[in-house]
Amino acid sequence: MQNPESVQDRQERLSLFPGCEGAVWLHENLPSRLSQHRIHRHDEIEFNLVVEGTASYLLSDGADSASARRQEIRPGTLIWLFPAQDHVLLQKSADFSMWILVASPGLCSRACTTESALPLTRSGSPPRITAQFSEQRSAHLRSVLHTLSQGWTHSDTAWLNTGIAYALLTAWRLYQDSQEDSTGTPVHPAVHRAAHLLRTETEPMPLEILSCRVGLSPARLSRLFAAQTGQSITEFRNCRRMDRFLERFDRTADAGQPTPSLLEMALEVGFGSYAQFYRVFREQFGYAPGDHQR
Repeated sequence: MQNPESVQDRQERLSLFPGCEGAVWLHENLPSRLSQHRIHRHDEIEFNLVVEGTASYLLSDGADSASARRQEIRPGTLIWLFPAQDHVLLQKSADFSMWILVASPGLCSRACTTESALPLTRSGSPPRITAQFSEQRSAHLRSVLHTLSQGWTHSDTAWLNTGIAYALLTAWRLYQDSQEDSTGTPVHPAVHRAAHLLRTETEPMPLEILSCRVGLSPARLSRLFAAQTGQSITEFRNCRRMDRFLERFDRTADAGQPTPSLLEMALEVGFGSYAQFYRVFREQFGYAPGDHQR
């Protein structure tokens, strides 16, 4: 199934097909339109089921909340992302892959009618949003999601919507029955704010200004940011630049326009040199940018 994510601001609008009230797809760590360092939220409830590799999420506790947490995910982890939650995926290992399901508020309202399922109709998240599944439970849910993703057609949206409702309630039941979970590690409000400022900057913001904006000294912000996100400020900024590069590359390709040189696009999105761009690209994806262009 086509990945329905669209490049929007923090409140994101997912581009679902007409008549569809959700989507299911397998996300893999490949350079694509799925922008991995973009803090966002959307009206649809979402869950992820990790298949391989590891990653972490930086999550807010609500749309108007200054509190945030970092949540590690690994094979067998099911994580729920509620509509009011800002979230950004970080530190994906090279072999990372996960199933993603999103469901519209309307579908949730119609499908989640029992008392135990009512939390799925609310925008705010419960204290616990993860569960660690056994291989048997994980394999069962993976099979459901794989069937949905492979059997979907444009003309059979009723089947897809019914299947998404079934998968949603199946995941919720397995989650409720699971004993192992984690509430994540609290993240300092200044770190969460700094991540948002770095995400939205149009020109590189000097560390002194960034730290002043969030109310910490430069040294303390640098230490806290690296400790609590797992990335230095420079690494986080470079990942966002790479997102902008991929968005620019895809936008040009989709429009059928002549593709600018890699150097031109790298400088345009904020890299200081081709060497810096090349290093960051190879670190993230394991091959040279020229291979992606071909």
